[in-house]
Amino acid sequence: FFPSISKDIVKVLIESAHKNGVMLVVHVDNLISAKEVISLGANGIVHSFMDEVADDELINMMKANNAFMIPTLSVEASVARLSNSTQLLENPEIIDYISRQQKQQLKAVFPDFKIPASSFQKALDSVKLLSQAGITILAGSDAPNPGTTHGISIHGELAFLAQAGLTNQQVIYSATAAAREYFPIGLRGTLKVGAMASMILIDGNVFDDINYSVNINRIWKNGVQFKRSIVIDQDTSNQDQVFSTGLISDFNSSIKQTNMGTAIVPTSDQYAGGKSVVELTHLQRNSQQDKYLHVKGEIKKGYMFQWSGMSYIPGVDQGHGVNLSHIKTLTFDAKAGQNTDRFSVLLFQQGNFQPSTQEIRLSDQWQTYQIELANFNNVDLAEISNISIVVTRKLGKFEFMLDNLKFE
Repeated sequence: FFPSISKDIVKVLIESAHKNGVMLVVHVDNLISAKEVISLGANGIVHSFMDEVADDELINMMKANNAFMIPTLSVEASVARLSNSTQLLENPEIIDYISRQQKQQLKAVFPDFKIPASSFQKALDSVKLLSQAGITILAGSDAPNPGTTHGISIHGELAFLAQAGLTNQQVIYSATAAAREYFPIGLRGTLKVGAMASMILIDGNVFDDINYSVNINRIWKNGVQFKRSIVIDQDTSNQDQVFSTGLISDFNSSIKQTNMGTAIVPTSDQYAGGKSVVELTHLQRNSQQDKYLHVKGEIKKGYMFQWSGMSYIPGVDQGHGVNLSHIKTLTFDAKAGQNTDRFSVLLFQQGNFQPSTQEIRLSDQWQTYQIELANFNNVDLAEISNISIVVTRKLGKFEFMLDNLKFE
């Protein structure tokens, strides 16, 4: 229930979905939004909320609508800097089966939003109250947000549900048969004659200790047993795409075209439902032939992490990384413009939506800047999918100039 989406639009979406026999589930981040979407007929809500604890009004509304909650406590704990991802990374039952990409995703962190531990406790308390009132709780981690990764983080989510106050039996139910109450998955989630034999065998009794869920002995999917593969040599598919040093773009002939890689494109938080805007233009620097990239826009409220600027896509697209491990520096000429004394250089690793960041103070005169790639934390330089130069710190209009972008 993003601020940029009106109540009327949500209402139309829900009504249209239901007319076509489709459920509609809404992401919310506060109690008021949860009440709004449930009152409009949403089948369920994703995320518990950290502003207030669930009250009787919401409970009664969810009961009346037979609505459910997927709390995604894993991602909320990560936002509040209370993630259990380190415990997962260090667990001997898991470590041999984690890929390099999964490790990076678990190590990634959100910006520090200064959210107190008491706020995360509200999310836990809400889950407990809803469960005690008979509202169905479904397990889900919202991977691959920072501090989470697909598959592995469900074990951390089960631990958080138990921490919230659900019994271990309720926790296991939330991750198995409870989904059948709302989603058309047939007999999956049950152990009975005629059901698809999709199941895992665990060493230890999870009803005694939910942390036994990681002790996986065997796996079956649709009746076929699968052998777990130990990750010996992580994915090296990007190793052949080793970039050389040299000029990426001097912007003399084109904004978008680059000498290496795919393109330079505008980027803003509109990709995440925000409202910030940006425009890339081609302006003359010293002579008719010498041009530069002019980046101008406005940072607006609408998303918790606002940004606006430009992105360089080194791979075939934003989903594929390239190997920059031998590149020492990203070098460019830059100049501050209106209301802009700094910008941030962001490095994204393939499969990870949380970048590693370095902030650069700008001069109002053209200067050459060298950014050491080795100084970016928690990012594998062998799998870089996006390099962005953006403004993030304050609301309002901004502009900056960029030229002679290259690797050295």
